[in-house]
Amino acid sequence: MEAKNLYARRHRLRSKLNRLGPLIKGSISELKMACGKSECRCHKGGPKHPATYLSLYQQGKKRLVYLSKKEQKDARQWLANYKEVEAIIRELTLCNIQILKSRKG
Repeated sequence: MEAKNLYARRHRLRSKLNRLGPLIKGSISELKMACGKSECRCHKGGPKHPATYLSLYQQGKKRLVYLSKKEQKDARQWLANYKEVEAIIRELTLCNIQILKSRKG
């Protein structure tokens, strides 16, 4: 690929990074949990309640952060943004390698 095209490609990729919104690294998990009401059937052998959590690592330890229904949509978008950043970085790396190799001298 021509150097001019490589620089244009790198510029487009960097622009994509700037347009991405908030991001977060982790995953979403749904767990079955007992609620805080001692009289609930979930404490007496009945079915547990579904609860959605963001699972992530902080300072080398796994952490679960409860997500309300309202927060789940944002968390899913932020996780998708993080994956997009990873893909762009991989592409930028390849582009930068090609730029290095295209230089003469």
